[in-house]
Amino acid sequence: MVVNPTLNSSKIGRQPLNWLMTILSFFLPIALLLIVLAWLRVTPFGNKTFLIHDMNQMYSDMLAYLNTVVSGENDLTYTFSKNLGGDFLGIAAYYIGNPLNFLITLFPHINLPLVITLLVLLRYGIAGLTMNLLLRKTGALEGLDSLIFSNAYALSAYMVINSENLHYTDGVALLPLILLGLHCLLKQGRPFLYLLALAFAIWVNYYIGFMICLFVVLFAMHQNLVAMTVLRSMSRKRLLMFFSASLLAGGLTAIRLLPALLQLADGQKSPQTNAMNFSFQFGLLDFLSRNVTAAFDDFQIKFGLPSIYCGVTLTALALLYFLNTRFSAREKFLKLAFFLVMFLSFNVRILNLIWHGGSEPIWWQYRNGFLFVFLTVWTAAECWREREGISRCALWLIPPVLAVAVGIYLKRYTYIKPAFLIADVLIMMTMVGYLSMFSERKERSIENLGVGVLTFGILVVNAGAILTQNLSAATTVEEFEREYNRTQSYLTNLKMEDASFYRIEKNFERTINDALQFGYNGLSHYSSTAKPAVLKFFERIGLNQTQYWTRYGQGGTAFADSLLGVKYLLWEPDSIKKGYPVLEDGAVQLLQNPNVFPIGFVTGKSAVLAEVPQNRNVFENQNRIFAALQADLSAETEMLLTPIQSKLFVSENVSGTPADAPGQTRYQRLDLSQPAWLEWQITPEKEGPAYVYFITDVRKNADTAEVFCDGRSLGKFLSVDRFGILPLGSMAAGKTVNLRVELLDETLTIAEPLFYSENEAALKKLAVGISDRGIAMTGESSSHLVGALPALGQDGYALFSIPYEDDWKITVDGEPRPTIDVFAGLMAVPVHTGECEIDLRYVPQGTEIGRTISLVSLFVTSGWFFLKKTQPAR
Repeated sequence: MVVNPTLNSSKIGRQPLNWLMTILSFFLPIALLLIVLAWLRVTPFGNKTFLIHDMNQMYSDMLAYLNTVVSGENDLTYTFSKNLGGDFLGIAAYYIGNPLNFLITLFPHINLPLVITLLVLLRYGIAGLTMNLLLRKTGALEGLDSLIFSNAYALSAYMVINSENLHYTDGVALLPLILLGLHCLLKQGRPFLYLLALAFAIWVNYYIGFMICLFVVLFAMHQNLVAMTVLRSMSRKRLLMFFSASLLAGGLTAIRLLPALLQLADGQKSPQTNAMNFSFQFGLLDFLSRNVTAAFDDFQIKFGLPSIYCGVTLTALALLYFLNTRFSAREKFLKLAFFLVMFLSFNVRILNLIWHGGSEPIWWQYRNGFLFVFLTVWTAAECWREREGISRCALWLIPPVLAVAVGIYLKRYTYIKPAFLIADVLIMMTMVGYLSMFSERKERSIENLGVGVLTFGILVVNAGAILTQNLSAATTVEEFEREYNRTQSYLTNLKMEDASFYRIEKNFERTINDALQFGYNGLSHYSSTAKPAVLKFFERIGLNQTQYWTRYGQGGTAFADSLLGVKYLLWEPDSIKKGYPVLEDGAVQLLQNPNVFPIGFVTGKSAVLAEVPQNRNVFENQNRIFAALQADLSAETEMLLTPIQSKLFVSENVSGTPADAPGQTRYQRLDLSQPAWLEWQITPEKEGPAYVYFITDVRKNADTAEVFCDGRSLGKFLSVDRFGILPLGSMAAGKTVNLRVELLDETLTIAEPLFYSENEAALKKLAVGISDRGIAMTGESSSHLVGALPALGQDGYALFSIPYEDDWKITVDGEPRPTIDVFAGLMAVPVHTGECEIDLRYVPQGTEIGRTISLVSLFVTSGWFFLKKTQPAR
């Protein structure tokens, strides 16, 4: 790596200001961000929080789940707090892999918003610290100068925009440490800082870790090409050391990385090979517009261009690098080539997809933007170190800067504030003018102070402008505490009173991932790690399922609750009644399902041999499962769900035409200024719970309709992630009921609604029989269950309401048994008379191989370390 030739990096660590610089580099970005948070009244200074976007509806719940891991209730391998159950290793390896996150377990649960602020601040501090260490230890900068650039790195727009995405900012904090390790490896033959830092980055988040691996290769090539050391100073031995350390870094993480990648391959996301082409995604002016102070709006989070801003002062210095006479033409050419490679990595579609593991990001595009930020900061630092080489020729930079600024202004980007654009141009012109005129001054203290204060001020203003917009719709401390308090007390009491294995659901939510937040077994879940087979099973039985989102909502049929082990429900009293006994009444009701099936029970061959329910009529799919679970197939069985005759008797302000999908009708509002609706009449023949299901192939990410039953709103439906069976409540036999669907959008595409009633007596009869065949399950941990089989009169199958996966290793009385996929979603194993104990362990595919690779890598690394220690110093 190129270093300041006047400095000896081996002596820098003994300079008296070093510890002061180290401390300041950590606390200064934290202090600057605290100023912004105090101004915006973010906790601990006010009611605002970082609970916004995915931090609110996903990451915060995953972080809270760590409390149950520390308490021993769960582990990081498997969880029953997502869908019916699923791997947690993928979540841990992608979202919450940093051990720093376990700080959350040291604080009361209700203080979660405050602890998240602490975790955000710590990332800023660590990013400033590691960047400062890199600048000083490699001799790029020393003393107070280094603070200017390490703070610019820590408070870059990428960091601020991704404040709540802790798993992305981890990579920002670790990158300088890895590059410092690379310096030690290539210059001093000391590989272990590089090896361990890279391994830790991959361990914390393999996705960002992959990007860092690519960048490290590019950075090493660039630095050595600049120094012309590829064939000379960088010997074959050092090159071999670099590749060996890189492989060992990956090997050390194999115990987590390999299973996580295999889970990912089996999940929702896969490489988008059809999208890989060489098209350009934006223009150069578009790209440069993101390098303006406060260049941000809500659109940038979803579909915006790379976040590359790190302060207009550093942008000026990075540009002045190419006019600095202290750097050779070769150095400037190679630096420009490096910037061009990074620009093309964003802009060329196939390259951008490669950087993102072959998959198009959903929101927060260009997640490798921090690498460009680093390159800008590093280049600016080099120019600042050699600023005596800035001559009056630098004034030639002003015309193109003005031209770019005018171009940006004329394009009227929605995220550009003209006042900030003008201010940036004036600051840049002033800085260029000053440095070109007075670059040879020997007294630098006032100059350093001026540029430092100016840079810090710009960064604070930029952070404030971004966070003002980004946190405007965040959940407040008060809202979080209110939702926490109305749920937690019920769950605490349930855990004390009922220690058996069961699931809980709610018809209200703080987020869709409340099961993770509060540590209970549930169905609702949102993350990209969900297994497609489980989601398809939910869809076939009519649960509210859309893409990554499974939301219990108002629930489905009572049979679905029973089959899936939902024993308790927290229910808002003004909602449609479930018909279950009320254990506690109040602002929230605690209901108990009297017909719940145990998590595991013994059934006959009919369940295992049953056809996979594939009908789009979800009620008939449930009827098929119900029939297959009967103990005596020869006996006549009552129907569980029976159709209710219906007719569309009125439509208002709509016209209907056949849709492209067979059997569906596209309804168009005639007058958008007037209400429009469709209304059906139904008359049940039997008393009992009634339900409706709308088949549609058109799912919009907008409110589409609102459903009313006899004038009572059942809420917005057929909208965003609100599909599935909709309960209508208990209905009397022979009583006519009107169901109105009011259009909220211009069009609505649906088939004729399916209305069904449920036979409670038939469900109760089946539940009693299954209860007698129940397996008493207890959890050693969330990935290890043990159970006692009932006395078996004949051979059968132990059926579990646990998603089928090959990763479950099941033994009966110590003998391994093969798992069987039942109903294309659930799991069963054969059991025989006389057997009494069953043991279920979840061992993710690749764990054994990964463990072996990690142990071998650890052994080799340890041996290498001790070998280096015993070698005489050269």
